[in-house]
Amino acid sequence: MGKIKTNTWPFPHGKEWEEDLRRKLAKYFKKKGYQVISPTKDYILARHSDWHKNILLDRVVQYFDTEIAKRHFALHRWIHHGLSSQAFLFNLLGPLVVDKQWHIFDEILHQAGIQLSSVANAKFEVEDREVFKEQQAQPTSIDLCLYTEANENVLIEFKFTEKNFGGCYVFGNGDCDGRNPANNFDLCYLHHIGRKYWELMRDYGLLTEQIKNDSQCPFSTLYQIYRLILFALEKNGHFLLLYDERNPSFLVERDNINRGLLNLVYESLPTKIQDKCHALSVQSILPIFQKHPELDINLKEVRILGLLHDIGRGGSEWIMHIFEGGKVLREEGFHDYAKKIETHGSAPEIAKHFKIKGDFQPNTIEEKILMYA
Repeated sequence: MGKIKTNTWPFPHGKEWEEDLRRKLAKYFKKKGYQVISPTKDYILARHSDWHKNILLDRVVQYFDTEIAKRHFALHRWIHHGLSSQAFLFNLLGPLVVDKQWHIFDEILHQAGIQLSSVANAKFEVEDREVFKEQQAQPTSIDLCLYTEANENVLIEFKFTEKNFGGCYVFGNGDCDGRNPANNFDLCYLHHIGRKYWELMRDYGLLTEQIKNDSQCPFSTLYQIYRLILFALEKNGHFLLLYDERNPSFLVERDNINRGLLNLVYESLPTKIQDKCHALSVQSILPIFQKHPELDINLKEVRILGLLHDIGRGGSEWIMHIFEGGKVLREEGFHDYAKKIETHGSAPEIAKHFKIKGDFQPNTIEEKILMYA
């Protein structure tokens, strides 16, 4: 038997980049002096109430504080986690909502292939118990809803490091064998207690022959994504999955092969519903941001800092590379960049230990983004 060539598999693995993100977040939280939940989980803030420390801009924090005060607003259980998808989305699109930059949302939708009238408003964490007749504490909720001038909506769900869409809790609790009730709704406990999932699956034509002929219930492992699509349809809208390209769980295109959970669901949908379902990566949005200096984020500078921040590693011990990099840049006349790269990593702690004078805390949004890069 020959050696198994695991490194020849053409599709990416998500473990490495997630571990790298955890290390960077741990360094960032330590640098900021934030308390963490434990030494072994130093990429998670100590308490749920510390969630605002996970948000980069103060005006975004203030916006969500106001939203929480005036309506039921579902902060995720782990929003204080450094890898929280909700915190990421607040950081990514929150400034656009706060500043009412609707024209930028128009460009984002065009990038996703959604041609609608102009965006006129937006709302995070949208829910409606009546859609599915849900009575539990937390009903189906969409991360962000964009409202257009013609009353057509786009409902956005964001996935960061998650590995799946979430399965049916009845199946997960062992109270269901996963048998497909597509041909007999009475087999489903959720239908029995009055939920409208299966009726809407039927009404929108989602019970295709492919679904009906499968022995396993589609909700057992894909419960969330079907609910989100149905929710969007009931709200006269399109469904848009926003995802990170580094995560192979949801959408991967390689060698003319499409993989990922979204593709799995998309292929089972009738054409008229496929036209209402879209996907867009975070990475594809960044060039749109770059065209808009009014966002006050200098993406060119972010890229330059990303390239330069470890330039000192080749000429000194690792612990001093931050300051060595600053020295190299100053010698070349790049004093501003030198100061900025001297704010990354554990610079404040190292400077204090070696009695190096200066301000090594990240202050600008570009410097803070560098910590997440």
